[in-house]
Amino acid sequence: MYNPTLNKGMSQSIDLGISSQKIKTLLDKAVEFMSNSKDPGHGVEHINNLLGETDQFFKSTGNKFKIDKEILVLAVYWHDVWKSQIKPNWGNYLFLQLYEGLGSMFMFKTYARSVDLAPETIQSVSYAIRKHSAIQGLRAKTLEAQLLWDVDTLDAWNTQRTCSAFRNLGRIHISAFDSYMRYMKRAGFQLYFDWTRNEVKKIAPLFFAEMAKFRESLLKGNPGS
Repeated sequence: MYNPTLNKGMSQSIDLGISSQKIKTLLDKAVEFMSNSKDPGHGVEHINNLLGETDQFFKSTGNKFKIDKEILVLAVYWHDVWKSQIKPNWGNYLFLQLYEGLGSMFMFKTYARSVDLAPETIQSVSYAIRKHSAIQGLRAKTLEAQLLWDVDTLDAWNTQRTCSAFRNLGRIHISAFDSYMRYMKRAGFQLYFDWTRNEVKKIAPLFFAEMAKFRESLLKGNPGS
């Protein structure tokens, strides 16, 4: 078992089965970035959440899908590295959503080339990272990119993480919050795997109930509740 997030006190894990020293080095570097994240919603805990969701996916689907786990794991660890280096606010929020995939992709490529990772692996991981951005034109084509999108989207249904993200943006505008809720009502259907769609169906009712309470707290001027 090799899981760098465990070195940071995280409990959930997936047996990564990583033997390559090059990949271990890259995972450690990603954890270094994410452990010092300026964005509370995109740190080591987010990686750990995605690993837990990925673990549940494989336990539920077995070997039904031929997913390259090394490519997937590298993409999971590196997909938000660029975003983690910038403190989010209302002024840069849209830019972060637009550029996050490219930013992390370029950072990954730089470090992957420095350890002489195989070019085909760099290309596949880079594609998955680039396609995870919330704002996309064409849908992802590879299974690894599709699963990263799904588990990343699934973690967006985390009520605590969502409330924390809005609080850390500063003064919360109700119109922006409502727009995000409308997006979330569509997000559950923009998924690739039946497993993920079923998971969203389970958690969506509670999520929207909690978000309705959070909205009420915003109207009362008490977003900390």
